[in-house]
Amino acid sequence: MNLDKQIVLYDIEGKDCVINYKYVGCGPKIMLLHGWMNSSNLWNSLISKLETNFTCIVPDIPGFGHSSALSYKSNLIENTAYIIDEFMTSFLKDGPLYGVICHSLGGLIMLNILKNNKELYPAKLIFCDTPVNGILPFRVPNVINPIIRGLFSLPTRLPKSISKSGIKLIARFSVKKISSIAETTLEDALLSDPSSTAILFKEISNYKLPFSEIELQSSDVLLLRGKYDNVAKKSSQDTLRRVIISKCITNYEFSTCAHNPMLECPSEFDKKIEDFLL
Repeated sequence: MNLDKQIVLYDIEGKDCVINYKYVGCGPKIMLLHGWMNSSNLWNSLISKLETNFTCIVPDIPGFGHSSALSYKSNLIENTAYIIDEFMTSFLKDGPLYGVICHSLGGLIMLNILKNNKELYPAKLIFCDTPVNGILPFRVPNVINPIIRGLFSLPTRLPKSISKSGIKLIARFSVKKISSIAETTLEDALLSDPSSTAILFKEISNYKLPFSEIELQSSDVLLLRGKYDNVAKKSSQDTLRRVIISKCITNYEFSTCAHNPMLECPSEFDKKIEDFLL
């Protein structure tokens, strides 16, 4: 079975968007959504553990990896959710999704989808380090958008060795052990569309949940967080716990990790996911 596939979908305005994705394994279907400046490669370790028992469907979110970028200059999380909703729905013909695993931005996208599409409520739902209360304590003004976009376009203009060093420096904000950043993760950052990266940075930084509660009575929910996460602070975990109405909701904290436990403590992370799904 080929790891990389592509599908052409259409956004709200009818413009086409090419989604690159992995389709691996056999069994109940699991969707995995990566975070900001990552790609489907973020999940490679976990996929290798799950593919024996599950079919793993793992897209590159528009603007990241090898998926094309959307052209919107605002409401990009909402418009990305529209495309990913369409992507998920295309796999429902032969049965529902058993589980969805989300990291960071992927969790914000999934929350927007769940708000509008009850057909996609999975039996198992995992949110990892999802910044539902935003990142910054102040609003990022629109006037500095060109500056932010310029900063995120620098890696595409500089020698790769310098760009990777810069990305590692930025990553110190979200990763406790810098050595845990995989080479593929650095490559993902260099592949990220600068405009999408900048717009989503602003939207994530000032994010507020678009609802006060969400009913997921048919789903078991697992909320994961790295203890030293400076991006999705503990208040975000508390907010999710408060607004999600579920028959079973569980919290777990990785005691030695920051924002990327799948890279910082992969064995513990993979086992926690496996135990929850099986």
